[in-house]
Amino acid sequence: MKKLNTITIALLLSSFCSVAQTKLILIRPADSKTWGYANEKGIMVISPQFAKAFSFSEDGLAVNYDVNEKKYCFINTKGEKLNTEVTELKLKLDVTFGIISVLDYEGFFDGLAAVNVDKKWGFLNTKGRFAIQPKYTDIKSFSEGFASVKLDDKIFFIDKIGKEYYIKTKEQVLSLSKFTNGLASFKTKDGKHGFIDKEGTIIIQPIYKSVGYFVKGLAWVKTFDDLIGYINTTGEMVIKPQFTGGKNFEDTGILAQVKTDKEWFYINSKGTPVKLKYENKDVGDFSEGFAWVKINEKRGFINTIGEIVIQPNFDAVKEFHNGYAAVKIGEHWGLINSRGEVAIPIEFGGIRDLEIIK
Repeated sequence: MKKLNTITIALLLSSFCSVAQTKLILIRPADSKTWGYANEKGIMVISPQFAKAFSFSEDGLAVNYDVNEKKYCFINTKGEKLNTEVTELKLKLDVTFGIISVLDYEGFFDGLAAVNVDKKWGFLNTKGRFAIQPKYTDIKSFSEGFASVKLDDKIFFIDKIGKEYYIKTKEQVLSLSKFTNGLASFKTKDGKHGFIDKEGTIIIQPIYKSVGYFVKGLAWVKTFDDLIGYINTTGEMVIKPQFTGGKNFEDTGILAQVKTDKEWFYINSKGTPVKLKYENKDVGDFSEGFAWVKINEKRGFINTIGEIVIQPNFDAVKEFHNGYAAVKIGEHWGLINSRGEVAIPIEFGGIRDLEIIK
């Protein structure tokens, strides 16, 4: 028998992982008021039956509302309820940029879901059992294996078995963000922001008025002169503070939106302005290397150098997620892939992002 070489083994493993992945999207037929779940071809795998439904996490569980029992629950990819130690799920609202989206509740992240029992927060595992008992006065979802928690007036972070890590500083910590690129930002009592690693060691001293998240090794920071620049994960200022506004780099790390006076524009990771040939109001945020562009009231997509890669044939679009984007023509929604090909026919009443379950 011939021995398999390294390349052959890698290809076999890659093929197996690809087969093992499940792709599901929350979708509502045009003639229905209830939501169901379809695969990437638009074939329903869980029939439309949910008045309130939410996307699957990569752990294979989704939050749903049981109309008969009038309470929230988790379901698996077969539509079966997850039995939990909690008789009535109380979940965290999904908060983005300080705005509460009433359409979303936080479910599972990194294999754990935040739940509230008697006004205390803990975490359930994917079997519905408590991995971390409810004892915290507030928590944030897990990211990169850690979650920030609050116990009375102390803020620190825990790992997935509940081990506690405290920030190595004498200053009182008022808030702690999620981890990205191995670092989390924190805010001190006097309103200064810095970054710690997963041991609680301060890597970047709290000297900034506010900060963003690290994306591909860069994060925006605002000085107390109210100017925004970008630092790397060692704290080195790689794009000097010169902007009056700024956003995190998009997920590929190629471009970030910044502002001088009243004008928004893009820069690359060296701080060089990038002209995309379109007015800022006609271009959306980048995701997975694509941004929507509006031309003659229709929308398509451009790449990070401003080339139109998907023609503006749609009345509305959503950002790319896991290689697909929702698009709308008239009153109906469908799904396209990154080549602009229709993956799910544009005939549905509502659609969310396609999620990959690992």
